[in-house]
Amino acid sequence: MSKLVESFDAAVQRILAAAAAGDLQSAGDKAAAAAQLRDALASAGNADLLAVCEEAEAQLQQLGRRAGWNRRVASLSKMLAERVRAARIEEARAEMRGREDTILSSLADMPGSVDTSLLMRLKVPYGYRIDDTGVWQVMATTEGAQDLGRVATAPIFVIGASSDIHSQDTILTVVWKTAYGDWVKRHVDRGVVCDARSLVKLSRAGAPVTSSTSAELVKWLAAFENENGEVIPRRYACSRLGWVTVDGKLDFVLPEGTVLNSPVEVVSPPGMDSMASQWAPKGTLEGCFQVFEKLRNKPVVMAAAYTVLAAPMLPLLGQQARGFIVDFSGVYESGKTTLLLMAMSLCGRPAENGLGCVYGWDNKRVWMEMTAGYLHNLPFCLNDTRNAPHPRDRSCIDWAYQLELGEGKGRGAVEGVRQTQSWWLTGLSSGEMALAEMGQAGGARTRVISVKESPFGAKTRANEKLIDECMALIEQHHGVFFRYYLRTLAGSAEWRDACRQYYRNAIERMRTMKSLRGGGAIRMTRHIAALETAGWAAHQMGLPAPDPEFDPVAVLIRSTQVSLGKADIATEALSSIHAWAGGEAHRFWGRHSPGHDGMARPPNGGWLGAWAHDREGEPWRWIGVFEHRLESQLKAMGYDQPAEVIDRWKEREWLVPNRKVIGGKTESRWTWPTRVGHANLPMVRLARAAIEEA
Repeated sequence: MSKLVESFDAAVQRILAAAAAGDLQSAGDKAAAAAQLRDALASAGNADLLAVCEEAEAQLQQLGRRAGWNRRVASLSKMLAERVRAARIEEARAEMRGREDTILSSLADMPGSVDTSLLMRLKVPYGYRIDDTGVWQVMATTEGAQDLGRVATAPIFVIGASSDIHSQDTILTVVWKTAYGDWVKRHVDRGVVCDARSLVKLSRAGAPVTSSTSAELVKWLAAFENENGEVIPRRYACSRLGWVTVDGKLDFVLPEGTVLNSPVEVVSPPGMDSMASQWAPKGTLEGCFQVFEKLRNKPVVMAAAYTVLAAPMLPLLGQQARGFIVDFSGVYESGKTTLLLMAMSLCGRPAENGLGCVYGWDNKRVWMEMTAGYLHNLPFCLNDTRNAPHPRDRSCIDWAYQLELGEGKGRGAVEGVRQTQSWWLTGLSSGEMALAEMGQAGGARTRVISVKESPFGAKTRANEKLIDECMALIEQHHGVFFRYYLRTLAGSAEWRDACRQYYRNAIERMRTMKSLRGGGAIRMTRHIAALETAGWAAHQMGLPAPDPEFDPVAVLIRSTQVSLGKADIATEALSSIHAWAGGEAHRFWGRHSPGHDGMARPPNGGWLGAWAHDREGEPWRWIGVFEHRLESQLKAMGYDQPAEVIDRWKEREWLVPNRKVIGGKTESRWTWPTRVGHANLPMVRLARAAIEEA
């Protein structure tokens, strides 16, 4: 017999003998005897207690039949029941703790995208069980059994953790099995995994979670992460493409991974997952070279190719090399879309309508900002300005400004302020109307290189055959050279230094060209120098080079010369106002026609200003215009921001300043009291010297 039974037996025998002898008459004696039994129960181990619990209960019942022992035995029986219940629960928990279940041993159907060696090391945390039917919480019952409570209707667990290389946020890689039997892998912000409300959103992707189970699922995922913290592989994550520095080394992130195989996992923002196929490479390097061997003497096509290659080059060249757009415009069916497809075949799938990396101007501004932010250092190609939501207003021009700025607009969000997108890239555009001519903003012409030359020349059978051959080739060979180009730049500091030196030399050479002078020339020479540098590097790496007489840079310079000639909106606007004033001269005091009685009468529509005639020895020096008349006329002429034009005139003193000394300081005002009839009215004065210069 066990020690516990012997203790009980001895105690009961003593108590019975004492009762027969009349020694346990007093309450104190009975209390002392009951205390001995309590001590025996308390000192018993769980294993001993469970082995003799039924026999112990029978002995207690025998003792309870003695006079004065009923209540004391009831208390002892309750104590025994509690001890037995606790012992059984602990025994069940010990059994659960002793289990060494892993994901590999628990599931028959494994996620094919996960390495088996990892599944072998991922442990099921204490208190849970996972199988092909779902996730279960295991609870020990008072009878020593294990009760299962469903947490999820299908397997779901964490297989990876990443630290965002830019924001330092933690991103978990979670896999689950849908109700239809498919395995899904998603990169999920850890804040979503830890929040029951946010976790429900994963149900859109088939995750086994509902609003009624999300709280328990959060606990399961937290327990799983805690149990496998040392096993779950940790990597860097990147939520945008482009250049990154990993452990002190430069690398470039593409949708399929990094070009130098750094431990960086691409975590696409919501809605950007499809871009992996749009930018996927296909074919061989030799096939890509074969395409451009056929196109190398098509300078407009090569200029577009340089624009594609310049996107990742810009950040390597320094802060001077800002983003810009190369716009290809011309008549209908001149090959503009084909041109973009051929150029973009360097880096991705040459297709439109969401199937490839050529996008459309019909997208909304928010989408354009999100996409540019995701591409970051990849070329952003928009086809056909005619499809823009508002092609005739400033929306297209505003994008040219914003692309150079490299930052999206600040926007609010439910939780505060939405993260502002940023980028540093080149843009390609096409349309029947030149992008820079869609408004009267002169600054746009120095941010957009407008190429109007035909990409393929005259429509001949030879050119049509060439186009057909190249389109067939790029369908089979695309994106491969771009990866080779990026690997070379990322892996060689010498290459990057050589590109920077070539860029500086190109800028100095172009600054000596008289044809590249005027407002905005410095900015435009930097754009062309960046394009030339990208082309030079690509040709050094094996991309077929054009013959000297088909130089793409010459096309870019010719196009820039035209843009610079139109870029000075202030000059253009002043010439337009002078022509307008000449046509309305009779409405200017001093050039009006007197009435039949010799008296001056206001003309139809009212006075516009004052403008004297040349007099012998005293030529006119200015044209006075009412300021409100001037602003309304500029707006009627298509200058959307007349105040900006007038401010430029003031900066150049094309408006005659009215300087006065006030309090010992000279102040410049821009209106003059000017005689009209018998009154002196305020007008701005356009200087004759400025008009003649314009």
